[in-house]
Amino acid sequence: DALMPVPALSFATRYYEANAGVMITASHNPAKYNGYKAYWEDGGQITPPHDKNIMAEVEKIAHPESVEAADMDAIAASGLYESLTEDMEDAYVSEILSVVDSLMDTSKGIKDIKIAYTPLHGTGLYPVQKVLERSGFTNIYLEPAQSVQDGTFPTVSYPNPESEKAWKLGLAFAKEVDADVIFATDPDADRVAMYVKDAKSG
Repeated sequence: DALMPVPALSFATRYYEANAGVMITASHNPAKYNGYKAYWEDGGQITPPHDKNIMAEVEKIAHPESVEAADMDAIAASGLYESLTEDMEDAYVSEILSVVDSLMDTSKGIKDIKIAYTPLHGTGLYPVQKVLERSGFTNIYLEPAQSVQDGTFPTVSYPNPESEKAWKLGLAFAKEVDADVIFATDPDADRVAMYVKDAKSG
């Protein structure tokens, strides 16, 4: 019952031993391209023949309004539907932390670096903050305009961190706070890009 990143769906599909997972998302595309990503029981995006089988079912639908809407209360009462709890999110964050801890050499004062971050209006906002804070990073700065979760992406037309166009606000903010590094996740937080300050030139 909260906005979550796509990698959390991959994790949850395996965590609950589900047959599949579906994420409603515009991903890193303009907001008008809202769609969905489908994951198989292994937590990975679907591969043949499942992709073709899903599309065959979609193509049987003459019009979206012809699909009968389910009674969510009845489905919940039958046990076929439930909201995920914070337990899953905590397990997901714990799994990420175990990976971060295994990769990070804390003897070099790395946790003192000044980090700027922009979620580009998306779902990375809370999980990324949790991971950074629980990893012991204390100098974390969130780009304020893009830290408002908004599926219309009001400050960026193409919220792909791999695109230079997405960095206008982020880079200006990084300079303002004199960050050592700034990174961005796309709105569904399954891709990331980073700028690191040149120590010589600033």
